[in-house]
This record gives sequence, C-alpha cells and structure tokens, in this order.
Amino acid sequence: MGELVANAVVHASGPVSIHLSRGIEELRIGVHDGHPGRPVRRRPTADDEAGRGLDLVDGLIRPHGGTWGVIEDRTGPGKTVHVIVPLPGRRALPRHAQQDPAFAPCTRQHPADPLLTPKELTP
Repeated sequence: MGELVANAVVHASGPVSIHLSRGIEELRIGVHDGHPGRPVRRRPTADDEAGRGLDLVDGLIRPHGGTWGVIEDRTGPGKTVHVIVPLPGRRALPRHAQQDPAFAPCTRQHPADPLLTPKELTP
C-alpha cells in the first residue's frame, strides 16, 4: 500500500484517499487520486532512483495470486489504483477484537470504486 500511496503523492496533486476491505476470500486495497494519468511501467537502469514502483507491487502480490489494476472515475479526471490479494483462509478475530468498534468491517464505498465494494465481510 505504501508504494501506491507514494506514487499518488508524487504524481498527482490534491487529496489522496485509501480504501481497504477484507472479505472472506480476499483483501482489497485502493488508492484514489484526482490526477487523470494512469500508472506507467518504466524500465529503470541500475542508476535510476525511481521507476520501480509497479515492478515492486507485482513482485509483492503475484506470488500470492494477487492482481492490480486501475479504475477511472466516472465523474472526474481521477482514478483508483487497486490491488486484490487472495487470503489463505478465513481467520476469526480474537474475542476482544470482535467487540471493539475499531475492528468493525468497512461497509462504505467510494462512489467511483465499484470494484472495491466489499463482497462478504467477516463479522
């Protein structure tokens, strides 16, 4: 998630928002910004200090069956870069966490992010 946020901060102007949801089968992460440009895969040389972000994201999520993509805003110039990573299995929260509102599943959705709508949320 840090790489997605860093890219949004460096390449976009204005607010950046983060959307997380954990379903029974997958974790979804989305980073939204108001810049119309899409992420561009670069081929950095050994001396370049930047340009490895998408390769880093791929390297972290693909071994776990994860994917990433871009959802364009329907109402403006922005977009959401999202990552979906399958979870190895359903894990119940500890009893104390089940009663803590901080561990309650997120049920809100950014209007431009239909892909990030939680499917099945853990109790």
